[in-house]
Amino acid sequence: MRITIILLCFLVFALPLKSDEPEQELLESARLGSAEYNISIQFLQDDLLELTLIERKEQITELSDLLEKKKLTPLQTIDLISLLNMEGLKEEKMGVVKSLSSRLDTILTKNPKDHEALLAIVKLDRRYGDNTVINSLLADSTIEKVTYLSLLIELADIHVCYANYEDAEKIIDHVLNFDSLNTEALVMKTLIRATAKLFSLLNQQLQLFEKKLAESQSNEHLDITVSQIKETFDSIDFSPVHRVLKSDPENFKYNFFIGAVQEFIVYMHYVVLIGIYEEDKLPILTEEKIPMLKEIKSYLDTAVKNKPPGDVDALIALAMYYLVLSNFDLAKEYTQMAIETRPDIDQPYDALITVINVHRLLIEEDAEAGFRESDEALKKKGMNKELNLVDRLMFLHPLIYEYRYQETLSELDKIEKDFPDGEVQLILFRGGILLRMGKMDEGLEVLHKAMKLEPDNVDIQYNLGLAYFVKDQLDLAMVHLNQASQLAPSDVEVIELINKIKK
Repeated sequence: MRITIILLCFLVFALPLKSDEPEQELLESARLGSAEYNISIQFLQDDLLELTLIERKEQITELSDLLEKKKLTPLQTIDLISLLNMEGLKEEKMGVVKSLSSRLDTILTKNPKDHEALLAIVKLDRRYGDNTVINSLLADSTIEKVTYLSLLIELADIHVCYANYEDAEKIIDHVLNFDSLNTEALVMKTLIRATAKLFSLLNQQLQLFEKKLAESQSNEHLDITVSQIKETFDSIDFSPVHRVLKSDPENFKYNFFIGAVQEFIVYMHYVVLIGIYEEDKLPILTEEKIPMLKEIKSYLDTAVKNKPPGDVDALIALAMYYLVLSNFDLAKEYTQMAIETRPDIDQPYDALITVINVHRLLIEEDAEAGFRESDEALKKKGMNKELNLVDRLMFLHPLIYEYRYQETLSELDKIEKDFPDGEVQLILFRGGILLRMGKMDEGLEVLHKAMKLEPDNVDIQYNLGLAYFVKDQLDLAMVHLNQASQLAPSDVEVIELINKIKK
């Protein structure tokens, strides 16, 4: 099982543009959407994800031979499907899926309670977003205890994926009532608590944090933030994972730094929040100001020494550590090390582009340098693996920065054909470009289509308010801006546009 926590999401589509004309400058605030590069840390190690490219090919060959000899277990077959998917071998993967489905039917016909077959069918269905089977199985009172507990952990993971942390923890507590030393459940319990706390801070307490900063003197801001960070750490219960480390140190020798990394994640988010009042630069942070930095660094250094050959989590965590300290050269160096270790996965490239964005766009406000470095990183990524939607949209930034909007729309047409599932994001992007071109009616038509699909998107509501404001339809503008304000009460651009209308 792979459990990941978002480390930093950098909004890449808030482009700094240049204009001398007030109306054009206002139109350039039309939003293109907030595409995220998600940096994540894997706490429960997945052997498949840690395999190097060579090791992965060897594993595929070995498992395929066993499959041909009909000696592959159902769960080993699930592993083979995952490996084929990582290699982009879609036809081979579908062939194995078909073979496994047929075999599972045969096994379950003979023994409807077969433990491994039941787990395999649940994992197979989860790959396609189907969670109905697991619920029906858990309703079977005759199911064996070992299968029941394994299915419960799968169900808890589903709840974590949907951010239903309260339900996830209840399920894990149920598992621990049966097996108090279940290491997977204990690790999940710590992660669920820590993640729930983090999301609570970001989604519910951000306004209070902003208010506290706004009412204080600038020289008090760092102390307030550090105090808030400490309060966060103290509120997270790490005792379950400490029990795991004590009871099974051999299997968790690489995971021993889990507590420090989780603290590091929370800490990173607060550093981003510091940008609320220090827009021109990140604060200068040192071990003297924040003693916990030294401890975190020690954990991460040890983790790098003990990491499995194909794992990049500790390298990415160290890159983010140096990003916090505004040491961009070392941050980039560690992301490059991660890319060299695993050129076949997204995370190292995402980390590098995050560092580039923070360094060039946020700190130095040098968009051209940022675009150039990001372009180089993405071209390197394209040589090793398929680019995703966010990557492709990143290539449009230089065109937008140079006001080459018609070219942008032409390129967007190509992207839409390749990513039919990115509907809302692509519609919003197109609507924002049309507004920047001054095509209000076309932009409104596109944005209303986006709003029907995602009415609670603050960027869509802001763009609609902006378009109606430019068309001098102020009542309609206020309808959408008030909606945007409810979704994001501290959004500066929304507040400024509302104030313009009131004046």
